[in-house]
Amino acid sequence: MYDHPLVVTLIDMGSKRLGSVSKIASELEIPTQHVFGWKSGKRKAQPHDIAALAELAGLDALKFLAKAQLDELEGSKKGAILSRSLGKLALAIGGATAGVSAHASPVFELIRCILC
Repeated sequence: MYDHPLVVTLIDMGSKRLGSVSKIASELEIPTQHVFGWKSGKRKAQPHDIAALAELAGLDALKFLAKAQLDELEGSKKGAILSRSLGKLALAIGGATAGVSAHASPVFELIRCILC
C-alpha cells in the first residue's frame, strides 16, 4: 500500500534541508508541481522517486527504495519473496540507523518494522 504520509515527511525534510520544494524539484529535474502533487496526494511518487526524496532529505535512499517497492508489491507472491529477502538484509544491517536525527527516527523505525 502506498505510504503517502512517508512521502509528505520526506518532502518536508528535503525542503527544510535544501531550502524549498522548488529546490527539490530542481534537483530531481521535474516540475515543482509534481512535488506538490506528491505532497497533496494527487500524484503518486514511484519507488525511485521516494528513494530520491530520501536522499535529498539526507537519509539512506536504499532503505526507502526497498520499503516503497515492498509497499507496491504488498499482497503478491513476488512481494512475499522480496520481503523475506529484505528481512534478511535488515537483520544484517540492524544498527545502521544509529545516530540519525530525532525527526527521521520514526521513519527508520517504520522501515525496520516492515523489513523484519
